[in-house]
Amino acid sequence: MERLLRRISPAIGLMFVLTACGTQPADDVGDVAAGGDAAAGACLEGTEDCVDADLDGGDLEGPVDGGFDLAAAQRDAESLLGATEEDLEIWGDVRIERKGDEEFMLTMDLMPGRKTVQLDEDADGVYRVTSVTLELEDGSTERFSD
Repeated sequence: MERLLRRISPAIGLMFVLTACGTQPADDVGDVAAGGDAAAGACLEGTEDCVDADLDGGDLEGPVDGGFDLAAAQRDAESLLGATEEDLEIWGDVRIERKGDEEFMLTMDLMPGRKTVQLDEDADGVYRVTSVTLELEDGSTERFSD
């Protein structure tokens, strides 16, 4: 019996580990509407008192020629000033350089349009964007601050 337990113990341990790391079944997606993110289908067609919001962050349309739209990138960067840390979650091209006294390591690769922010705590204890550095197409940066 002891020999049998020694042989199957690793398998039993593996089974416990794998079941502890289980995933949510694919057909149970919680509050997420079918075929989209959590906001998909939020407003029913024809509903007058419901407004679908742009949750992608920033200007959705690029310039007609497909190039870098400096004016749109600058508007996006300025619009981040005063935003909370939670607000930044909808932006795919924002990274945090500093939060209060804590500084974060950043890669040195420049990506046109990417924004790097610094956060400071306000009087209510909420971290807000106080500085935004916008990476430009020519490899330089432009800084926006309160």
